[in-house]
Formats: sequence, structure tokens, C-alpha cells
Amino acid sequence: MKTKQRVISVLRVIFLTTAIFCKGEGADLIQNEITPERVNALLTRIVNVEKQMQDNVRSHPNVSRVIILGNTGSGKSTLVHALGRRPLKVEEEGSDLFIQVEERHRIPEFIVRRGIEGGTQQPTSWFDPSTNLVFWDCPGFMDPSGVSRDIETLFAVERLFTPPCNIKILLTIDKNAQQADRGQSIMKRLKNLRSFFTEEEQLQRAVSIVVTKQRPLRNGRGFPEPSTVFEEMGLFGIEPDAERTRNLATATGITSQELEWISSFLGYLRDNNRIFAFPEPLDAGSYNYDWFPSREIAITDLTSQPISNPTVNIFANFAMDASTLLIMERAAGRLTLAVDKLQEFFRYVRRSVPLTRNSLEAAKGVIKELNDLDIDFVNTPAKLAEQLRQRLNRLSISGENNTQCIRILDDLSASQAYLSLIDKLDTGRRGQIWQTGVPNIPATLRRLASGSLTDLQNALSNMGSSGKGEDSKRTLDDARS
Repeated sequence: MKTKQRVISVLRVIFLTTAIFCKGEGADLIQNEITPERVNALLTRIVNVEKQMQDNVRSHPNVSRVIILGNTGSGKSTLVHALGRRPLKVEEEGSDLFIQVEERHRIPEFIVRRGIEGGTQQPTSWFDPSTNLVFWDCPGFMDPSGVSRDIETLFAVERLFTPPCNIKILLTIDKNAQQADRGQSIMKRLKNLRSFFTEEEQLQRAVSIVVTKQRPLRNGRGFPEPSTVFEEMGLFGIEPDAERTRNLATATGITSQELEWISSFLGYLRDNNRIFAFPEPLDAGSYNYDWFPSREIAITDLTSQPISNPTVNIFANFAMDASTLLIMERAAGRLTLAVDKLQEFFRYVRRSVPLTRNSLEAAKGVIKELNDLDIDFVNTPAKLAEQLRQRLNRLSISGENNTQCIRILDDLSASQAYLSLIDKLDTGRRGQIWQTGVPNIPATLRRLASGSLTDLQNALSNMGSSGKGEDSKRTLDDARS
């Protein structure tokens, strides 16, 4: 129990810190009190994005999918326009340059915005008939919208990998951002991708990298090799270094073995010409697709040997992610509070049942029905609330006690949202939160019902076989006291 409390305390600290940086509706379940309404809103968005993804995937069933991944502001939407041979327009504002796309050249729903502000807000796709590829632009996992948006995105990406499918992954790396954080973002991204793919050979064949915002050489003659950005960060030929590994482990959770693998993987992509440069414009004006010199090589790579039905585990680290654990822990806490109120429900029953043989026998019959119900009828809050609601009138509960019972059943029914969210985020694996936080609803009912049956039987026995001692003004709770 102490270990569990320590884990929960650590999670709270992590997320109280993280919540400061979360903005918008996506941060609801972290910054604000968790409620059935907010939980249902998230579940609805997950279901909607899954349906939207399924419909979009079905519209091009036999076409390879190019899934573009990368942080917000790394240029994913701009890259899709360049791959689609769409001319780009660069505007100058003060000392800054911003890429825009004229309305007649825009790819629908692929929004190009300024700075690090997220462009595309929902996973969306565009079919390029010239290449017979469907490009999928997924919002950055570290999205300004917050954790809830990341959860939606993950379920959307999971749909993209649902068989039958042919997959390629194009990972965008912002050169400036990588230099600023010394490659920590790319290392974490590759570590996550490695956990998604269960077969290393499929991962090697599926992934290519585009280094965005690449500036030309100082002499103006072309661009440096895109892999040089990783060489400058020391990500090639890494030798075990205790201090470097300690620092990385603190910042990213990456071990020395994982660091060596990342170096080897980037070297493999470099040696197979699978790292491309997407240049950053230096002047205002119009730019045709030939401004992207690696475009044809990149398209050839993306159309060659896609991975058919890769064996992946999209949720490999998802259920153990700190944000997901905290949301599930909060939901489990709210669910437990709702289930604990069943004790109040049975207390109201004792307060209301008149101390008469007929009333006690009727109540005993109802409670016994509940106690004998098959587990499938009472294994969720909504099912149990419905069973109790169906029998409420037969328990002869009236007045304020009846009002309170209805309130308890309404809360219990609403708490179904918490269980649904836990089940969704736990991806059906019955993991840590299920083992330590989710109450056993059938067992709780059995315990309370058995106690009530004992009280009812004792009251009936005290009356004697002749029925003497009946007093309709007294209740079972009075007798129990």
C-alpha cells in the first residue's frame, strides 16, 4: 500500500508540473476536476476520430500510407505541400520570414501556420494521384493542445496501422530545435518508434527522416549532407560515456544500450540514403517544388517496398506514460467514490423498510435477487445502477430517503464514464490501474447485500413465528441500532 501511495504521489508531482504547460481543452483532465462530462467528452472525441480515420482509410484501401510524424512546428504540413509539387510563397515580416501557401494551391485541411504554433490540429490525409500515395499528417505528440489531444492522436495512429495496410513513416526533424536540445527529441522519438515495432527489420525498412529548415552551405553551393546535423550532435559512432549516459537518462530515460542502437539506426539510414534535407528559404518570394532538391529521391524511397501489415504495438509505452497513469488514477478514484456510495444506498434501505413481516420479507426477496444476480449483470456501474433502479419501488423506500437513493444511482450510472475511460486507455490489458485502483463492483454488491440479508433475517427471527412484535412505525435501522 505504501508503494502504491508513493507512486501516486510521484505522478501527482510530475503532473502538477506538466499541467503548467498544458493549455486549452486538451488539458481538462489534468488542470481541472475530472467529471463524467469531461470524461465523456474525451471518449466521444476518441470515438469520432477513430470513425473518421476508418472512413478515410477505407476511401483508399489499396494505396500505401505515408505517415508523417514530428513535433509541432517541425514543418510537416509544409513538407506535404512540397512533396505534392505545390508552389510556396515566403513572406517577410520585419526580420522574419514565413512560409505561406496561396489558396488555390492549398491542400485541404493541411494548415501551414507561423512559428511553433501547431498547424494541422487533427490527423488528416491527402491522396496524391501522381505518386499513388496517401500522405497522413499527424499532429505533434508534444502538441500545444495538451495530453487529451495526444491521446486522441495515438488512437488515430493506431487506426492507420490496422491491417490491411502498406506503411511508410516519414519522420520530420527540425534542425534548429535538434541543435537546441542536443538531439534529445530525435532520440526519444526513435526510442518510441522502436517500442512500436516488434520487428527491427520492419522498422528499418519503414522509417525515413527529413531534416527540415536546412540552410545552404556558406558558399551558397547546395546544401550540407542532411546527416551532418546528427554528426554535429555526436549521434554517430557513439562510444559508451558514463557522464553523457547519466545526463541523457535524467533528461530522456535513454540508456547507454539504447544510445548505441540510436547511433546504429541513424547510421543505417544514412548509408541507405534515407535521410533527406528540406531547405529553409533565405529570401521572400515564390518557390516552386524544385526548390526541394531531394523531392524525387524522397518520393522514390516512399513508393519503394512499403511494409505490408507491420506487426506493431502502438500502445507499448502508452499505458505506462505518466500522463495516462494520472488520468486513469483520477478516474479510478472517482469511480471508487461512486461505488463506495452503495453503502449509503443500503443504509437508506434500512432506514426505510418498515418493521413488519410483509415489508421485511419483500425487502429480503429483493436483496436476495441482487445477491444472486449473475456477475455479467452487475460488473459495471451502469449495469448495477440499472438493476438497483428496477427494484427501488419494491423496497418501499419513500420521501427523502428515496430521493437520496435516486441521486446515488444517478451518480453510479454516470461513473460508467470513468470505467470506460480506464478501459480505453488501458487498451484492454488490465494493467496497473486495474490491479490497484478499480473497485470490484460485484464483490462490493455481494458484501453489502449479504450484510443486509443478515439484518433482515435477524429482524424476522426476532418477531417469532406468530408475528408478534410487529411495529409499522419502526424501521429495520431502528431495530439494528
